[in-house]
Amino acid sequence: MEHAIAEMERRRYEAMRQADIAVLREVLDDQLVYAHSNAATDDKESYLAKVQAGVFRYESISIEEQSTLQLGGVALLRGRMRARGLLNGTPLILDNRFLAVVRNSGGQWRLLSYQPTPVR
Repeated sequence: MEHAIAEMERRRYEAMRQADIAVLREVLDDQLVYAHSNAATDDKESYLAKVQAGVFRYESISIEEQSTLQLGGVALLRGRMRARGLLNGTPLILDNRFLAVVRNSGGQWRLLSYQPTPVR
């Protein structure tokens, strides 16, 4: 289970970096609530539309630490993420702690909710 979740997260972060909509569509839950470090939120379709439009362009994304707590068909991921890229063409450096909720849907783990908190 933990390996499958870690693999889904690896695919998600690589898809974010590559702006790979097909993979993101696969690993994001249809009921996604994605909060950003500026407090804006997106559902699955609005998030995918922003990725496709180039609103977010990630040069690098790294997970510094991550722990997983499984609760049946749901798991909580806690950790620290760092990223560099562009937000609407403006340079962006992220250093966030995060809480992510993933759930097993149809035998596949998908991101249901993401909440970052900037480290300052």
